[in-house]
Amino acid sequence: AVGFALDLPEGQVAYFADVAQGAPFFDTIHAARRHGIVVGNGNRFRPNDAATISDLNLMLARARRPQVVDRRSPQVG
Repeated sequence: AVGFALDLPEGQVAYFADVAQGAPFFDTIHAARRHGIVVGNGNRFRPNDAATISDLNLMLARARRPQVVDRRSPQVG
């Protein structure tokens, strides 16, 4: 449900090297990154790794806090 509330501007450059732009979860993962809900490991998200309960709790806690959007994010175009 959280993914539907987040948006990613058209033409946004990918934050994670292992999440292809054509992936069905691309928009949601990168919107979550843009809003500070997920941070990944360097430039990798590791979408095929299992998330722990601690990982999920941390993401939920980050999603509930007031949002600060990273305006320094690179844009295409």
